[in-house]
Amino acid sequence: MNQLGGANSYGQLGLGHKEDVLLPQRLNDFCKPECVRSITGGGGHSAIVTDGGGLFVCGLNKDGQLGLGHTEDVLYFTLCKSLHGCPIQQVACGWDFTIILTENGQVLSCGSNSFGQLGVPHGPQRCVVPQAIELLKEKVVCIAAGLRHALGAT
Repeated sequence: MNQLGGANSYGQLGLGHKEDVLLPQRLNDFCKPECVRSITGGGGHSAIVTDGGGLFVCGLNKDGQLGLGHTEDVLYFTLCKSLHGCPIQQVACGWDFTIILTENGQVLSCGSNSFGQLGVPHGPQRCVVPQAIELLKEKVVCIAAGLRHALGAT
């Protein structure tokens, strides 16, 4: 059963509102619990990877960290359509950015790049659609994100 609770200032729990939740609430009409591969949270956003490789995101999006092509906050878990046909293996959320690992070992990133955390050192200050990190030449097998940094293991 998918149950979420806690701070919800930006809708990061995917419940359709921005009120904090003191007791876990069931996440309805999203997907079957057995279809969830992983769940991760960032500074004010959340991401779920399904067994089918889909990426669903919600919450704070002021820097485009949800990868949806805009900067509006999202109150419900929403499919990241820009990744259609590109199965996702893992996702890692930092404070205001997201790192995405595809099943073929490619790494993409979106959100704030104020500290170079998107792996694009001389790139734009933010990216609202996931972009490939071209500096990585080897297949990546695992990713992680901290407050304002990202890691990838080959």
